[in-house]
Amino acid sequence: MGKDQERAAQWMRRAAEGVTQAQYMYARMLQDGRGVPSDLAHARLWFKRVGDLGMADAQAAPAEMLLNGRGGESSPLAAAHLFKQAAAASHVSAMFACDALFEASHDLSLDHKAAQKWFAAERGHAPAQLMLGRYLVKGVAGEHEPVAGRAWLELAAAQDINRYRRTRRFRAELSPPTRP
Repeated sequence: MGKDQERAAQWMRRAAEGVTQAQYMYARMLQDGRGVPSDLAHARLWFKRVGDLGMADAQAAPAEMLLNGRGGESSPLAAAHLFKQAAAASHVSAMFACDALFEASHDLSLDHKAAQKWFAAERGHAPAQLMLGRYLVKGVAGEHEPVAGRAWLELAAAQDINRYRRTRRFRAELSPPTRP
């Protein structure tokens, strides 16, 4: 750890006493171990303090930590609650996390329609475009729209999502629907 980073962390900690953005940045420093020893439990507390003030980034960060058990116990239910708050504030990554949580179930009541509601696809989030395309092609949430689904899959592929467009699965999902 460099002296400059340590000094920056000291000043950020002082600013965090009254400035919301500084609280968030200090939480990030604690999370990443920049200028201070990494302390995930305290990072969670600082994120919560700022998240309670309504900052969407500060709601999404501890949600990820809660989901993965970083800095304390894992709680998919508590993570989903925070992700929903951030998603309601138009945080695109939180929207996608809501999609993924509903998709994976994580012992949450699985509601495909609710998952589709949170899709961040319209905001250009490639993984969300991929997921929405699959939902529509397969009719997972009750809306079987293969043409619209293929359009979302193509948008995701245009962003080279995980080199998805080179896979057989992608080509199969893009093929025209067969008539019975």
